[in-house]
Amino acid sequence: MALEACNAHNLLSIRGKFQMLLLDFVHPKLILQKLVEHLLKRIEASLRRELYYWHAYYDRRLPPGITALLKLEEFVAKFMSMCRKNSGSRKYV
Repeated sequence: MALEACNAHNLLSIRGKFQMLLLDFVHPKLILQKLVEHLLKRIEASLRRELYYWHAYYDRRLPPGITALLKLEEFVAKFMSMCRKNSGSRKYV
């Protein structure tokens, strides 16, 4: 979902999915880990290093429980920003 289109509507949809997972008591670090594993399979090699960096950054700062929703959403927004930046620079090279 985060790879398809980088817009606010998709971010809102992803936030709803995170909210449902957190309400079902899925640990936020597990959500982040599985999300990163899924993204690593689908992105090109040039983005992987930056994705690892941001995964470590948010993994350390992820609060427990439902309060992690904002940090998870922030991580997805950061990833969307990375993709947009990378796709913009790729067009001109």
